[in-house]
Amino acid sequence: EFWLEDGDVVLACHDVAFCVHKELLVEHSPIFADMFSDGTAHPDEVYHDRPVVRLFDSPEDMRHLLRALVPAENRR
Repeated sequence: EFWLEDGDVVLACHDVAFCVHKELLVEHSPIFADMFSDGTAHPDEVYHDRPVVRLFDSPEDMRHLLRALVPAENRR
């Protein structure tokens, strides 16, 4: 549901991955804004040239967040 072809960051929650727009996360979340504030940081993990952010949230919780943030017409 949330693998955007033009997404620029991969969020990995347990065994589920979401590819979304970093800008959208930064705009709506001070935690993500803080996480991505240093544009020069090099991620430990990359998937298809996109940084991977490993989160402890459940995939279902992340889906609920992304459903609130990502417009329906942009979802896969």
